[in-house]
Amino acid sequence: MTAVLPSVICLVLTVALLPLSVQAANLAPGAGRHEVRHAGKTIPVWYFVPEDAGNDAPVLIVMHGVNRDADRYRDEWIPYARKYRFLLLVPEFSKQAFPGEDRYNSGNTLDEQQRPLPRDQWTFSLIEPIFDAMKLATDNRSERYFLYGHSAGAQFVHRFLFHVPEARVVKAVAANAGWWTLPDTAVKFPYGFQGAALDGDALKKVVRLPLVVLLGTADIDAQHVNLRRTPEAMAQGPHRFARGKSFYDAGKRQAKKLGVPLNWQLATAPGVGHSNLGMAPFAVRCLFAPPTITSRNPERVRVLFGGDTSGGESYQDEYAKISEGNVLTEKGYEYGMANLDRLLKNVDYSVINLETPLTARRDSPLKSKDYLHYSDMVKVPALFNRFGPVAFSLANNHTLDHGIEGLDDTRAALVAAGADLFGAGENLADAARPLLQKFRVGDKSITLAIFGTFEYRQDYDEDYHFYAGAERAGCAPVDLAAVRVAVAKLRRETPQAYVVYFVHWGGNYEWKNDEQTKTARALREAGVDLIVGHGAHLLQEVEHDERGWIFYSVGNFLFNSRGRYAAHKAPPFSLPLVADFSVHEARVKVVLRAYPIVSDNQLTGYQPRFVTEEELSTIESLLVEKSGWDASAREAVKRGTDECGPFLEFTTK
Repeated sequence: MTAVLPSVICLVLTVALLPLSVQAANLAPGAGRHEVRHAGKTIPVWYFVPEDAGNDAPVLIVMHGVNRDADRYRDEWIPYARKYRFLLLVPEFSKQAFPGEDRYNSGNTLDEQQRPLPRDQWTFSLIEPIFDAMKLATDNRSERYFLYGHSAGAQFVHRFLFHVPEARVVKAVAANAGWWTLPDTAVKFPYGFQGAALDGDALKKVVRLPLVVLLGTADIDAQHVNLRRTPEAMAQGPHRFARGKSFYDAGKRQAKKLGVPLNWQLATAPGVGHSNLGMAPFAVRCLFAPPTITSRNPERVRVLFGGDTSGGESYQDEYAKISEGNVLTEKGYEYGMANLDRLLKNVDYSVINLETPLTARRDSPLKSKDYLHYSDMVKVPALFNRFGPVAFSLANNHTLDHGIEGLDDTRAALVAAGADLFGAGENLADAARPLLQKFRVGDKSITLAIFGTFEYRQDYDEDYHFYAGAERAGCAPVDLAAVRVAVAKLRRETPQAYVVYFVHWGGNYEWKNDEQTKTARALREAGVDLIVGHGAHLLQEVEHDERGWIFYSVGNFLFNSRGRYAAHKAPPFSLPLVADFSVHEARVKVVLRAYPIVSDNQLTGYQPRFVTEEELSTIESLLVEKSGWDASAREAVKRGTDECGPFLEFTTK
């Protein structure tokens, strides 16, 4: 048995041989082992109940792999159960009680002569009673559950859904299965549907199932000791990654043939091999929305929007080659954050434009592109993780500087660091999906919906292939028609959502252009509440309309290059922006405060700092002039200073 983490008390409880309806045990929070008795079988369930999980907490059932080590799977999933506050259940189907692959992986649906067995003899028939018994034992009131399986557990999960499509499953993830049951009546079970114990309408049912096929991109060992090599399995591909894609493609073909939509999703875990521990952080993101954040101050929640951010390793390495020093190796990564710390410490959530891939790669496939970035995969995320939850937008003109492989490295690094990410993904649907983050303010819930996009540039499309497509990884492009549809859908499903469009656009060290203005107005018509731009490396205009304020560029946050402010005669300022959400008379109120900083590293020595009162006056005058503020707009902007520094507060009527 795998040792339980020292901080967790392990409880071992045995249920008497009673009907499920009276198997109440009132399991205490923590980790333990509980036995469920059903249909003559005793099933140990390794569980974890988070301390702060209420009786309405979601339920996740995890199916273990070929080693039947349910306790290890439970322990590896405990950190995610804590963070996302779900009841974790890992039933153990031991080799003694369920010998062989047919009894576990394939659910014991056929006898040795391949004749259908009664449903009450199926291993699949134990999952729903286990769910009911553990609900009773933990006083959980969830009506449905989530399901995940890795390796042999993934085989169990997808075949379970095929055989029990009426199961109360909200969503399921099957990760890194060694081989699959294809939705194809021309292929004999267990490799296909021919001869399976399924009803005649099974094909239409299975393509509608809420199934995520999750594949580790490094699970490509064709000689793995547990990889099945029968002719039927080899026909699906030489290794697990290829076989998973074959399975998903078979689902697409079948859905097209039947004329029905495919409800499956294909997702990847970049750089992960055959490991439940490695797949778990990707799987939990497929299953659950980010957990609700409770603010430090019960009366308000503060969200920081920071602009262009890079460790700057690509620049610093070049400076070192010509004996001009490397600030990162000489002073450390935290040096540049010295003056920004107090801002990050005073917010509940940070949203940052990460304008660099996080990768160890140095030989980019984009030989003709200027300014190829790279940053440390561990140290850069760690700079922000010290201060609390953080989300990174990947929609910009550097995310794919090292190709799709560099994007994969970035995604893997951020997931490993526990950070949220948006604006780029393994396909267009994934990249364009808004980040939805809930906050608790008093007794009210606030949902922030953030779209991350990169303006369309022809060379970045045709030469560099930066933009995501239907089956291609990349960044989400600005797409006004798509955002209108997405915002309308959000308004129907979450009427009180506050919609932010976090967009990378404009020219370096320049004020806004006509295309930005045109796009911003269209975004307002689409129903966007707040537009926050970045990409220019300095502040741009801040305009006021009937919906509020448009921040065309908040400039840099932390960007460790020398910069070209003087060469462009550009103002050396940026505008980190904090949105302050509070509740007044049952209504959400939003106050926007910009905390201007000097972001020219040739002036600050790579330590961006908050402006002086004199510099704040200069910035205010620039914004009045460039933004064309009328008397009403000028009246709506207030100056002040708080624990973070001097600010401009942008009020709305």
